[in-house]
Amino acid sequence: MAGIYFYISSLINSNLQCVYIAEEKPYIICDIGAGIVDICTYKRIIEDKVTKGLYEEHPPIGGDYGGQKINEEFILRLIIPLFGEENVQKLKEKSNNNGWVKFENHIEDLKKAYSENKTELMTLDCDAFNEEDNSKNLEYYISAYNEKDLPFKYEIKKNRKWELYIQSKIFSDITKELSQKIFSKIEEIYNSIKIECIILTGAGSKNNALIKYICCLAEEKNIFFDTITPPQPEIAIMKGTVLFGFQNGIIRKRKAKYTLGIKSAYEWKQKYEDKGIKKYEENDKKYYCVNLFYKFITRNENIDFNKVVKHKFNAANPNLN
Repeated sequence: MAGIYFYISSLINSNLQCVYIAEEKPYIICDIGAGIVDICTYKRIIEDKVTKGLYEEHPPIGGDYGGQKINEEFILRLIIPLFGEENVQKLKEKSNNNGWVKFENHIEDLKKAYSENKTELMTLDCDAFNEEDNSKNLEYYISAYNEKDLPFKYEIKKNRKWELYIQSKIFSDITKELSQKIFSKIEEIYNSIKIECIILTGAGSKNNALIKYICCLAEEKNIFFDTITPPQPEIAIMKGTVLFGFQNGIIRKRKAKYTLGIKSAYEWKQKYEDKGIKKYEENDKKYYCVNLFYKFITRNENIDFNKVVKHKFNAANPNLN
């Protein structure tokens, strides 16, 4: 089968990973960042066996499904119900104290441990919530948490004075939900364009559990594609972004994300009967069809790079408004 090779490398790592994609085959770049997931679909333009640019095969899509969302949900589902929103906010705002930063870093470490399937039972250090002027101990918070009627409830046990045993199920639940949101976007593309390869970049693509769940969801729906993660994916996308910024002609054609146009009026014809409102204009002694929508660009239409299209309109007659 005729095809092409191209290389993916990180910004500061000289290691290259060779990727084979058949000619005329669209592929996805899925950038799973800390906060946002960006998904772009391209096809390479081959002229004389040389890549000359890219066609955008689907408008870019995504959402706030980045890796940090797992941390945020963990705090929302366990930490706030356990210690209370007031105590969490107090710790965040405490001056000259990096207790909250350390606590967030600890959650990040637990997330990575779950991703790498290191353990089912995790130890959470909660000493940041141990205030000198607070008479409440960890047993008090656990007891109050267990009595609450919560939409998400997880089993927690005291380990040592201000340490908890938590099961990795909480990370499993959150990661599965996140993978479903990302997969739904990939499925949207796949239903209109049969892609065979997804290149994963961004820090979130290092989350083995997240990628595994996405692939499992695809298999359940008989959607099959290769997944490729370059070395140091958390910085690999930086090079691509910079190149696209300074060499924006690389993308020769884009897909319109929306239909754009303008409200207009035309001399009445029978074909407009179901599309606008018929109105008589005294000065011209003619009937016009008003409230028509004149389209400049239609959703999913190909837009050539640097192409300029001009449209001419007469000034609107106030009697037709």
